[in-house]
Amino acid sequence: MKRFVGVFAAGALLAASACTTGPASADLVIQDYIDPNYQPEYVSVFAGAGGEAAILGATRDGAGPEEIASAIRLPAYFNPRTIRAATTARTGPHLVLVIAPQSGTTPRKACSGEARGGVAGSELRILGAFCSSAGRPVTEAVFVAAGSPVPSDPDFGRRLASFMAKLTPPTNPDFQGPGGPFRRGG
Repeated sequence: MKRFVGVFAAGALLAASACTTGPASADLVIQDYIDPNYQPEYVSVFAGAGGEAAILGATRDGAGPEEIASAIRLPAYFNPRTIRAATTARTGPHLVLVIAPQSGTTPRKACSGEARGGVAGSELRILGAFCSSAGRPVTEAVFVAAGSPVPSDPDFGRRLASFMAKLTPPTNPDFQGPGGPFRRGG
């Protein structure tokens, strides 16, 4: 019986991988982290204040922050979902996206305004950090996409959806328990 289940599981895995062809199958969200101090309310405050994100760097077609921001949305559990490119430094909870991060770029440097982006090449790499009002990362992730999609691609926003969900999760796993979100369980 165990052998049959193992063969069945392997077959299901192969079938599932055969269904994920195309450019999005090469998209990865790596190095994701949620700080124990992250609260989803931070994202709600950010979204309600206009959703201005610092976008550093450019996609391979040279698209600037405004074009990139207009193609990205926050996950559906936040309202409003749109983000805009920040024109000034943010003081409250804020989002930073660093495209083609330069050597030495870290989420902490992104939150403090010290990060530098470049221009994406054959691979789109984005370091993202959602920062507290104190200027420290409370979530962070790196997105890597082969084929280097650009904002004018019809599926650009869809391809970045899992990345945005990692940066702005609806809950903090450290606060999940029998009482639900934000209640410490025993």
